[in-house]
Amino acid sequence: RELILKRLDLTERTPALRAAHIARLDRASEQVEQAALRRLGRERATDTTERAKMLVSLSHAAMHWMLGRLRVEPTIPWRNLVDRAVTVLRDVAGGQE
Repeated sequence: RELILKRLDLTERTPALRAAHIARLDRASEQVEQAALRRLGRERATDTTERAKMLVSLSHAAMHWMLGRLRVEPTIPWRNLVDRAVTVLRDVAGGQE
Protein backbone atom coordinates (compact mmCIF):
# COMPACT_ATOMS: atom_id res chain seq x y z
CA ARG A 1 0.00 0.00 0.00
CA GLU A 2 2.85 2.39 0.81
CA LEU A 3 4.56 1.38 -2.41
CA ILE A 4 1.38 2.07 -4.43
CA LEU A 5 1.14 5.58 -2.99
CA LYS A 6 4.85 6.25 -3.63
CA ARG A 7 4.50 5.07 -7.22
CA LEU A 8 1.45 7.26 -7.75
CA ASP A 9 3.24 10.28 -6.33
CA LEU A 10 6.21 9.65 -8.64
CA THR A 11 3.88 9.13 -11.61
CA GLU A 12 2.12 12.43 -10.90
CA ARG A 13 5.48 14.28 -10.86
CA THR A 14 7.01 12.65 -13.96
CA PRO A 15 5.47 13.48 -17.36
CA ALA A 16 6.75 10.32 -19.13
CA LEU A 17 5.47 8.08 -16.34
CA ARG A 18 2.16 9.96 -16.30
CA ALA A 19 1.72 9.33 -20.04
CA ALA A 20 2.47 5.62 -19.61
CA HIS A 21 0.08 5.44 -16.66
CA ILE A 22 -2.70 7.06 -18.67
CA ALA A 23 -2.10 4.62 -21.53
CA ARG A 24 -2.36 1.67 -19.11
CA LEU A 25 -5.59 3.11 -17.68
CA ASP A 26 -7.01 3.49 -21.17
CA ARG A 27 -6.23 -0.17 -21.97
CA ALA A 28 -7.71 -1.31 -18.66
CA SER A 29 -10.82 0.79 -19.28
CA GLU A 30 -11.31 -0.88 -22.65
CA GLN A 31 -11.00 -4.31 -21.03
CA VAL A 32 -13.51 -3.43 -18.28
CA GLU A 33 -15.91 -2.05 -20.87
CA GLN A 34 -15.66 -5.20 -23.00
CA ALA A 35 -16.23 -7.41 -19.96
CA ALA A 36 -19.23 -5.29 -18.96
CA LEU A 37 -20.64 -5.52 -22.49
CA ARG A 38 -20.34 -9.33 -22.42
CA ARG A 39 -22.06 -9.54 -19.03
CA LEU A 40 -24.80 -7.07 -19.87
CA GLY A 41 -25.38 -8.84 -23.18
CA ARG A 42 -25.94 -12.13 -21.35
CA GLU A 43 -28.44 -10.35 -19.08
CA ARG A 44 -30.13 -8.91 -22.15
CA ALA A 45 -29.88 -5.46 -20.58
CA THR A 46 -31.04 -2.46 -22.54
CA ASP A 47 -28.58 0.29 -23.46
CA THR A 48 -25.64 -2.06 -22.88
CA THR A 49 -23.06 0.32 -24.35
CA GLU A 50 -24.12 3.24 -22.16
CA ARG A 51 -24.30 1.03 -19.08
CA ALA A 52 -20.85 -0.42 -19.79
CA LYS A 53 -19.36 3.06 -20.19
CA MET A 54 -20.96 4.11 -16.89
CA LEU A 55 -19.43 1.09 -15.15
CA VAL A 56 -16.00 2.11 -16.43
CA SER A 57 -16.52 5.66 -15.20
CA LEU A 58 -17.73 4.47 -11.81
CA SER A 59 -14.76 2.12 -11.46
CA HIS A 60 -12.40 5.05 -12.11
CA ALA A 61 -14.23 7.21 -9.59
CA ALA A 62 -14.22 4.47 -6.96
CA MET A 63 -10.49 3.82 -7.40
CA HIS A 64 -9.72 7.53 -7.23
CA TRP A 65 -11.80 7.83 -4.05
CA MET A 66 -10.13 4.78 -2.47
CA LEU A 67 -6.63 6.04 -3.25
CA GLY A 68 -7.56 9.37 -1.68
CA ARG A 69 -8.77 7.54 1.44
CA LEU A 70 -5.50 5.58 1.59
CA ARG A 71 -3.57 8.85 1.66
CA VAL A 72 -5.63 9.98 4.67
CA GLU A 73 -5.99 6.61 6.38
CA PRO A 74 -3.06 4.46 5.18
CA THR A 75 -3.66 1.55 7.58
CA ILE A 76 -7.30 0.90 6.70
CA PRO A 77 -7.73 -2.77 5.74
CA TRP A 78 -8.41 -3.20 2.01
CA ARG A 79 -11.71 -5.03 2.59
CA ASN A 80 -12.94 -2.20 4.84
CA LEU A 81 -11.91 0.34 2.21
CA VAL A 82 -13.81 -1.50 -0.53
CA ASP A 83 -16.86 -1.93 1.72
CA ARG A 84 -16.81 1.78 2.54
CA ALA A 85 -16.55 2.70 -1.15
CA VAL A 86 -19.56 0.52 -1.96
CA THR A 87 -21.54 2.06 0.91
CA VAL A 88 -20.73 5.60 -0.25
CA LEU A 89 -21.59 4.74 -3.89
CA ARG A 90 -24.93 3.28 -2.83
CA ASP A 91 -25.61 6.29 -0.66
CA VAL A 92 -24.96 8.84 -3.39
CA ALA A 93 -26.95 6.76 -5.88
CA GLY A 94 -29.87 6.62 -3.47
CA GLY A 95 -29.70 2.84 -3.19
CA GLN A 96 -30.52 0.62 -0.29
CA GLU A 97 -27.84 -1.23 1.68
